[in-house]
Amino acid sequence: MELNYDMTLSSFNKYIDKCKKRIMETFFSEEELNSSYYVKSDLLKKENISPNISVSDAIKKRRNDMIDTKVNHTMRVVESVIRMSQKMELNVDFEKVLKVSALLHDIGRFEQAIYNNNYIDTQCKMFNGSNHAEYGYQMLYVNNNFDRFLVPDKYKFVISQPVRYHQIPVLKGDLAILFKRKEDLDVSKYVTGSEILNEQEKVIVAVLVQMVKDVDMLDILYQHLTGDYPVVVKSIRYKVCGDSLDTVSKHFGVSPKEIMEYNGLSNDDIREMEYINIPTMSVEVKSLIVPMDIQERFFNNEDIDLKEIQIRRDWSFITGMWWRLNHFLNNINFVSNLELVEENELLEKIYELYPDKLKPLVAPAFEFAKDELVTKSLVKNKGQIYKLK
Repeated sequence: MELNYDMTLSSFNKYIDKCKKRIMETFFSEEELNSSYYVKSDLLKKENISPNISVSDAIKKRRNDMIDTKVNHTMRVVESVIRMSQKMELNVDFEKVLKVSALLHDIGRFEQAIYNNNYIDTQCKMFNGSNHAEYGYQMLYVNNNFDRFLVPDKYKFVISQPVRYHQIPVLKGDLAILFKRKEDLDVSKYVTGSEILNEQEKVIVAVLVQMVKDVDMLDILYQHLTGDYPVVVKSIRYKVCGDSLDTVSKHFGVSPKEIMEYNGLSNDDIREMEYINIPTMSVEVKSLIVPMDIQERFFNNEDIDLKEIQIRRDWSFITGMWWRLNHFLNNINFVSNLELVEENELLEKIYELYPDKLKPLVAPAFEFAKDELVTKSLVKNKGQIYKLK
């Protein structure tokens, strides 16, 4: 059996239909319904459902929407790797393997959506402390589900590697190997199907991981344009840490009454709560200013640890955009992807989505990213395959 992308895509679509069917056939316990009531509240605030819908149906809508979002993301990743391959004029056989790798890279997400109301890996019990990428690898390769997607034995292991490693922040070791000639990527000649990779297979696996990782990162930026990841979130999730309602109110410049109404509270004693939601458009701009230490690291092109800054009390969706611009643009592997960012005016389009009152908070980051991380980097790397680190 030869690798056939169209046949694999057909099998993928059938799998997605089965996932959606499993969601619609789910019965929730009273405990699950009570603990997931926030889902209905969230969908109502976003005006995605009518008030008379049941909590059960709201959960099912959320999970089906999650599936649709990831399917759309997956297909854009496939389209992007094709553009990359064609820009670099890579051979057709390698492109087939690349397309299937891109198609299956987030396969773990769809099982996750059947049982969870969000895509936070650490909150997914079925991952057992792992993540969607490792789970996808276990599902496809270890548990031998590649046959379901009509992937020949010869290509199972090499395709399993971008599934497994596409989420790694920085690629090292064998995954950081660079290819020098297009002939290095001759999959029909070099791929054996063995888990013990020869030197040429190591190059092929590394390039597959690098390409899928690149476009996967960039599509998170693109999803700001689709609305899947709004640049301005409806509310800020604030870690209370024993604060009184009055303290939170003064910090954000939002009245205690509005905060209570927004969170459906009847008691103003919030000190025992873990988190509280603050309506974004009521927040004073000065409460969203990016801390100076994060700005300094950004302008020095230093790596910013997402897990570190997310647990800080000064974290906000504004800081999150600074992190994304820093992390994604600095960690792009291929010059062709920087070219696509520039050609599509991606940064300019995202910036324009911000309301005028919030533009000054992100303008310095977008200006630096466009000038230093895209334009100057393209001049520096002209004629190169890989972006110099």
